Amino acid sequence: MRIWVLVVLLLLIAILVAQNTEVVAIKFLFWEANLSRVVLILLSLVVGLIVGFAGAKLPRGHKPTSTGKPGDVPPVRLPER
Repeated sequence: MRIWVLVVLLLLIAILVAQNTEVVAIKFLFWEANLSRVVLILLSLVVGLIVGFAGAKLPRGHKPTSTGKPGDVPPVRLPER
């Protein structure tokens, strides 16, 4: 099953490369470059993955409910009637 997923993924990447071979001009502030469109797409993917993984690793800011000691369970609050 994994081999078919890999084959389909490689086929899709080959189609992406074949359809996006033209060179495009990139301008950012005082910087200018000419890149192949597929290189720009892959570079954007890599930057997005890095930002996503870094954001997932940042602390969320919530406090833990226990001290972390074995057997330490926070009290359960029952709804009042």
